[in-house]
Amino acid sequence: MQEIPRKGGLRLKLVLLLLISGLVPLALTGYLTTMEMNQAADVVQDRMANLSTTALNRSALALATTEDTDQVQLAVAKAGQYDGIFKRIEAQGVLVANSYSYPFESNGSLDSAFGIWSAPLGGNLTTAGKASIPPEQRIPATILRSVVDQAGLVDVGYIGTNQGILVSWPNADHDLSKIRPYDPRDQAFYKEAKLAGKTIWTGPHPNVSGGSLAITCATPIYADEELLAVVGMDISLWAMSGDLSGMQGRGYPFIIDRSGNIIIRPRTNPESVPWTELLAEGGPSDVGDSELSRVLKNMTEGKVGASVVGLSRGDCYISYAPIATTGWSLGIAFPSEKMQIPASYIEAGVDEVTGKATYELSVASAKIGFMQILALIFTAIMLTVAGLLLGGRISLKFTQLTDSVSRLGKGNLDVRFDESLPDEMGALSQALNRMERDLRGLAAPQEKIQTAAVGGEISEELRRRMAQSRLPQPEDYQVALFTLPGQEGFDFSEITDLGDGQLAIEIADVAGDRVRASILATISKAVIRALVKSYEEPSLALQEANMEIGQSAARGMPVACFLGILNRHTSIIEYVNAGHNPPFIVNLGGSVETLVGGGMALGIMDQIDLITEEKEINPGDVLVLYSDGVTEASNGSNAKFGTEHLITSIREARDHSAQEIMAAVEAEIKAYCGGRPQKGDATVMIVKRLA
Repeated sequence: MQEIPRKGGLRLKLVLLLLISGLVPLALTGYLTTMEMNQAADVVQDRMANLSTTALNRSALALATTEDTDQVQLAVAKAGQYDGIFKRIEAQGVLVANSYSYPFESNGSLDSAFGIWSAPLGGNLTTAGKASIPPEQRIPATILRSVVDQAGLVDVGYIGTNQGILVSWPNADHDLSKIRPYDPRDQAFYKEAKLAGKTIWTGPHPNVSGGSLAITCATPIYADEELLAVVGMDISLWAMSGDLSGMQGRGYPFIIDRSGNIIIRPRTNPESVPWTELLAEGGPSDVGDSELSRVLKNMTEGKVGASVVGLSRGDCYISYAPIATTGWSLGIAFPSEKMQIPASYIEAGVDEVTGKATYELSVASAKIGFMQILALIFTAIMLTVAGLLLGGRISLKFTQLTDSVSRLGKGNLDVRFDESLPDEMGALSQALNRMERDLRGLAAPQEKIQTAAVGGEISEELRRRMAQSRLPQPEDYQVALFTLPGQEGFDFSEITDLGDGQLAIEIADVAGDRVRASILATISKAVIRALVKSYEEPSLALQEANMEIGQSAARGMPVACFLGILNRHTSIIEYVNAGHNPPFIVNLGGSVETLVGGGMALGIMDQIDLITEEKEINPGDVLVLYSDGVTEASNGSNAKFGTEHLITSIREARDHSAQEIMAAVEAEIKAYCGGRPQKGDATVMIVKRLA
């Protein structure tokens, strides 16, 4: 009878020991689990509380930094426009330099037109007077004048010699006399070009006449390793800032140099902007280690992209693209709260914010699972120890109790052509002679009338004769053309079916007097039309056309021309650009790509080198060719229509037919001009590949 309480006591001790061994780890696990869940709940609550408009907008913008966004494409297009302008100015500077020392006879009319400045001989005495232009500078001076008159951004051009003589156009003598003594050899453009030994771009400085700030393209001229002179062309920052000011409503554009300093910005600061650092005098050159400093580093390294930047008064979105010719970079800043974020990026922003909350929950879950495993292991150990201890006290038959667990885990009409030449050249000469006789017949009754109205009648009659009666509409493509006549120069264009799936696409712009330009355009169009059928490469056709045009027209009237051969079988366009505005392509998604490459305009030099480039035209692509009369069309406030305006018009109508796109562009240009006479012809040609 006495063993019963002993057995009951043993059972009670066994139960108590097992309860203690099991409940203590479970209680500890429950406590730790509750703490971890509370902590995770607090983090999730904070994450979800931050899912506000501002945070969501920033998260979405942070994802919208790829090169296919509209803002990045706008920066790329604008930077490409400036790069093309700077390349043309460099090429024109080289043209002037290469003509140095050409023989030229003059009656002195050049001397009265140009500014001629002679450096002081010593002390503060100035010997500047009306000297004659040195013979070796007469051809360069003539070409320099033509270049400056035709380049919209060039403020003044000049040639400084190693003898201290400066020939300028327009005349800068009056301004130079105010800052005497003046010696071109002491100026930055001369020293830096001499030191570099090649064409360079200087930073902002007062222009050669001591006026507004300018940047200078300087090209040295050597003979037998001796520096003879330096050709300089000043581009007014006031004019460039005016161009940037034309981007109203499209963000705040600015251009930085290689050191990250802002050198060009709009003339007026936008209202209610948060980015005071960008507007600070001198620019954001010293911003420390910040989001802005990382953006500036990407820009100075010539990268393309966009970033969200936190500034002192709020966030902004900055897209940027390099201007390769000068090593600068163009950026466009947008207030983040005014950005229109695509739905896909907003969804991505929501996913990012909620994803972080989900991640915190998964981390907490993993921790809890890990603690449970530890608890199980701890429980098993305690139970094992308890069993061993209890078994040792109860019976030698219980030797060991064990338990185990597992884990989880991107012009000239006096020309005669030799008709005895063989083959196509003889036929071409005959065609040109017939055309010359027709032009004489057209111009003869008007020889005694010198009014602008008659000149306009001649040019318009030539335009009617040159116009295509019907544009070809090849299979899988649509073609449309529009020209708004201006008061100066003359545009011409043509689309020719060459057969065998080949389509010749041509657009050109002749600068100068309206009547002479229209006559030269007629000759040029006939020459190019004949040669494009004889040469497989567009570059060879235009190089031969350059020689023919140079023989039949006066120097100083360049013919800027773009010629492309589209192969409908391969969808590849082989093209060459001789001084014309670079065309661009708008694809199905609205991205914009500029057709790179360019060379010298026709009719300036006897021989020019042109390179054929190529580009694939994808389904839905809209190829846009346009003359500078489009981008330079002005409204009542003299504000230019601009490339961005044209790109926006094309992008908005890209899903329609070529004719509907052209109708939209024509209506946009006419509405912008408001019926006001424009300086030059405005021509737009659209070639769309059907999707």
